[in-house]
Amino acid sequence: MGCWNGTCLISNLPIYAGDEVVFFVLKRKCGAELDDVEHGHCYADALYEPLLYPIVGDYDDYGCIENVREDFSLIEKYFENIEVDKKEWEKDDDVFRNIERGNYKEHTFALIHKDVYNILVGHLSNRKEWWSKNKSVKDFVMKNIEEKTKEYFDNKQIWEKIEGVTDIPTPLIGTDDIVCGRGSRDYFVAKYLETLDEALLNKLVETHLVHCVLGLCRKFWFPQTGAGSQDSEVDLYEILTNKMIEKCKQTRERWES
Repeated sequence: MGCWNGTCLISNLPIYAGDEVVFFVLKRKCGAELDDVEHGHCYADALYEPLLYPIVGDYDDYGCIENVREDFSLIEKYFENIEVDKKEWEKDDDVFRNIERGNYKEHTFALIHKDVYNILVGHLSNRKEWWSKNKSVKDFVMKNIEEKTKEYFDNKQIWEKIEGVTDIPTPLIGTDDIVCGRGSRDYFVAKYLETLDEALLNKLVETHLVHCVLGLCRKFWFPQTGAGSQDSEVDLYEILTNKMIEKCKQTRERWES
């Protein structure tokens, strides 16, 4: 089997063997049909939504990642309950290889250059938007998680005080829109509410920030294009980048005039 370059979800630039990347697992949205692509959509997660647990590793030259330097056991636990598709590849012991090969039903992935990811998420962390209520976007997201977490536990405490109730149905203590439009029924949000783990909290916040980046840049969560290709275009991207800089200057001039 030959090797090939990956493709960065945000920059669309090629990803080479050994490049540090952020690996996002994507889940196909229920009801997201071909018509949604043909007629366009408003939201970054209209077709696919990211699992709220980005993973950093190195691109392995074969479509996947290796040298993961952090705990990914939560990803493995998530996929224990996901149906395996009958495809040409056998199920592998490597959860990331299974995702890359399409072995899990309705799940795929996207890659982002780590340095591209860092600079955009870092910028947005400190930026103020009209909807962030005079806070930085990161502070706004953190505050929302804090408030929704308290709401969840307050609700849970009320139900626990009711005599005879020992097993509270999730819908009765569910809290909506904790992060990325997901509530306590989301697997990773539920794990955070169960553990209040700081590392998981950081994953939730980072995912929300990059989700905002995609929305603001009019991009959407989607599997990489060019899979299986070794194309490494540079000239066209330089031309495109220079034209984009020119267009950005023109836009600022319009705002200031």
